[in-house]
Amino acid sequence: MKLARGPRGPRRRPARAGVPVLVTGLALAAVLTACGSDGSDPSADPTPTSSSSGAGSSAPTSESPSVDPATGLELTHGALTVHVPEGWTRGNSVGTLQVSADAPQRRGYLAIGKIPAVDPDESVMSQGKFAATHGGGWKKGSVTIEPIVSLGGEPAYHISGIEEGLGPADQVGLVHDGVAYTLNFDRDFGDGTQEEWAQIIASVLASASWSG
Repeated sequence: MKLARGPRGPRRRPARAGVPVLVTGLALAAVLTACGSDGSDPSADPTPTSSSSGAGSSAPTSESPSVDPATGLELTHGALTVHVPEGWTRGNSVGTLQVSADAPQRRGYLAIGKIPAVDPDESVMSQGKFAATHGGGWKKGSVTIEPIVSLGGEPAYHISGIEEGLGPADQVGLVHDGVAYTLNFDRDFGDGTQEEWAQIIASVLASASWSG
């Protein structure tokens, strides 16, 4: 069974539908077991960066580029609130699973997903490695585990790679108060440079806050 990444709205190429890919190890293992798989055929081969560490261990938070927080449209999903850059517009929502925003001219988008976490105590690095290895939709061998980042003052994993049929993408995720959150940044068909999207991601993360 191949799990899809987060639910998608209409795109210029066929989109996939499913649940947010940040399912903690136990949750995804349960799904794989139910489908008769032992999880030995991962959909991606993650390549850790030099700052990444093994599952269950901690890693330093990366130093984010010096950017101002995004001040555009506000997106709130569960306890998480972020802003996207000016000019972005609200995208499709998928019930209680996902909210999203589209870049100008639909050159990319951000989708925020959330699901209950089965193992709230799983380490951030373990979450990232599992998402990189078992998250559906990644082109095999394209996934890199990036340094840990900060999301609303909490450590979050960051993985990047190529989505089959879409293009470059980044995912940031963590578990907050028993809920698994993912931010999927998709740069459709490679529009924009890597540096431009790094700035966009950093500005969104810098805008993040938690309620409660």
